[in-house]
Amino acid sequence: MRTPHRTLALLGFFFLVAKGLASTISLEIPKDFAKGIKDLPFISHTGPGAFDNALALNVPYPPIRQLRSKIEEALGLPLDHFKGWNREGEAHVTVITPPEYANILKPILSMDDIHELAKALSIQQSDLKILGIGSGKKRIGENEESTFFLLVDSYKLHKLRLQIWNNKKKKGGKPQDWDPTWFFPHVTIGFTKTDLHEPDVLKDIKHAYDPRFKLRRGH
Repeated sequence: MRTPHRTLALLGFFFLVAKGLASTISLEIPKDFAKGIKDLPFISHTGPGAFDNALALNVPYPPIRQLRSKIEEALGLPLDHFKGWNREGEAHVTVITPPEYANILKPILSMDDIHELAKALSIQQSDLKILGIGSGKKRIGENEESTFFLLVDSYKLHKLRLQIWNNKKKKGGKPQDWDPTWFFPHVTIGFTKTDLHEPDVLKDIKHAYDPRFKLRRGH
């Protein structure tokens, strides 16, 4: 026989479950999102500035723009987006970050070397597994700022980083001064003030998965 306390506990449990389900934000991404990558050109990112040089996988932008719009609507939170590579907006998975290149790889490998390797390994044919929506927060001044991103993974991108490490080592670079496995593949969706990076936000399932969002595959 159930006691009143047990009944109340069960009611409380079901209330919390129902509340959690009601607060879940449903988002959609096309089921052929990853396939669309193969139709896009590889884009080189180079320049004189420390943050101009990077290696990236070009991915379809319209689905990311739509995710940003839906998150803005659901949270009542206006989101900005990165415009450094295209004023109209674009989407990518960063494979080699500007700090990785400027601080570690530049003395050994040129960006041309890295881009030629990426093209030789057919970076735009990379697999891409979609894991969910991630988010991160940091207090900047008087406000708590947020960033949102699509969590992804890719065997081929991990392999590409390892090959860059091998090439660096062959040219005399120290094996221990760069860890190619320290990699958090994601696609930035939007942010409130500025995009947040390490050490403030680690963009992987363990540290950044946001259970508020339920991501489903569309048509």
